[in-house]
Amino acid sequence: MNLFEFLMILMSLIVGLGLAEILSGVARFLKRGGIRGFSWTHSAITVTVFVALLQTFWESWGLRSIEVWTFPAMLLMLGSPIILFLIAHITVSGTWKLHQPRRLLFQTGAIDLDFGGFHNRSWRAVPANCI
Repeated sequence: MNLFEFLMILMSLIVGLGLAEILSGVARFLKRGGIRGFSWTHSAITVTVFVALLQTFWESWGLRSIEVWTFPAMLLMLGSPIILFLIAHITVSGTWKLHQPRRLLFQTGAIDLDFGGFHNRSWRAVPANCI
């Protein structure tokens, strides 16, 4: 095995954790009742992160022709899946409370475009939740 294969294993773990985070968040959403708390914006972000994780893994296979890997090159390769994992965790983590009244960020007619509970988070706590 060469160094690229080891890096792909590490990248596979990070991408797999991100996909598992998104899928478990969708399962929690459906278990809670699903459609009553549906948000188009939150769904679009979740689908985009899911596709971006798959795309990152798929496109990284093209780097197999690189023979010498430096530490900065490894950081660049692993940076994208790490950031996508953090976005996935922040997007679908179920830390908001459903019994609190919901204050909408955006509302137009019959379509609710709120950010799926982001208004209940303290933005100072977001970096602490990422660790």
